[in-house]
Amino acid sequence: MTEEIAKMRTANSEQLNYCPLFSIIIPVYNCEKYVARTLDSLINQNYHLRNYEIIIVNDGSKDSSGKICDNYAEKFPFIHVTHTQNFGQSHARNVGLKQCTGDFIMWCDADDIVSPSLISVLTRAIELHNDVDIFVYNYCNELKSGNWPEYREFESVYVDNEEACLYIGGYREKWGGFLWNKAVRRKIAENIYMDEKMKIFLDMKWLLEVLASNKDAKILWLNCCLYCYIIYPGVGVTRNVKGLYTSKGCSWGVKDYERIMLIKNLSPRMKRNIASKLCAHAFSNFYQRPIKPTPGVIRKINLVFRKYICTFYRNSDISIKYKLKMFIKHIFFCLNIHK
Repeated sequence: MTEEIAKMRTANSEQLNYCPLFSIIIPVYNCEKYVARTLDSLINQNYHLRNYEIIIVNDGSKDSSGKICDNYAEKFPFIHVTHTQNFGQSHARNVGLKQCTGDFIMWCDADDIVSPSLISVLTRAIELHNDVDIFVYNYCNELKSGNWPEYREFESVYVDNEEACLYIGGYREKWGGFLWNKAVRRKIAENIYMDEKMKIFLDMKWLLEVLASNKDAKILWLNCCLYCYIIYPGVGVTRNVKGLYTSKGCSWGVKDYERIMLIKNLSPRMKRNIASKLCAHAFSNFYQRPIKPTPGVIRKINLVFRKYICTFYRNSDISIKYKLKMFIKHIFFCLNIHK
């Protein structure tokens, strides 16, 4: 990382008709061990033009994360850092959303890395499909060979709005309800912000709100791995996996799904899927817990069952095998609470 590289990228950006093309938002909280690696992966792109900006929101980090980010911003003029109090992941992302100037919004966690081909592949995809509003790309949890594959050609598939919703929030989890493997046209996401009352499934809600508000949005799946999601224990703005299977995690998840169901213009099919996932989350939590749920949580699970379980079993998007698995869990749940 040198000042010469920063000057070169700034000079190159002046050749573009519009700059930046991408705004990459990175919320940061206590990631001093990893954030430099993340930023290096975003800076060291193999595309010959710098057509992106990096927007870092330091969410009140107590370690040296903020200082590390400031050092990068001093060397690279396309990196912008904002420091806030620790209001949480949703607030940090909303601060970033308000600062975006790119045509497309992208996201990156402060302890993950991206492919050096991320910008070149997406730029090429936009050139080939300039009517697309959301690009979705593949991800991995580790680089098995230690090296990223290069993509001179890549397979792409158009997906309609309803199918995209099912992939994001339903039972066709090909993409996942994550933000960090998607590039969203900023124009279709204007005035749509993160729900700061949510704890776990905020990515999913934001994406579904964007899709529900833009029924004609064009979505393109790119079958290439451009993001590496790395799980470190206790790191990140909020790595909620660890806290998901606790009494609090169960309550948070149920409340989050219930808030997702309030999204306007969601199709009946999508609402059935969200209701079904609410059931699955509640029961899976009960059986994968590291600690015994409180009586209040058990009552909440029971209420969820009574309200949504018929929807779950009638949902044609769910396999019979999965329904049978949940049926067995439900039997043991009932035996448990009546002991």
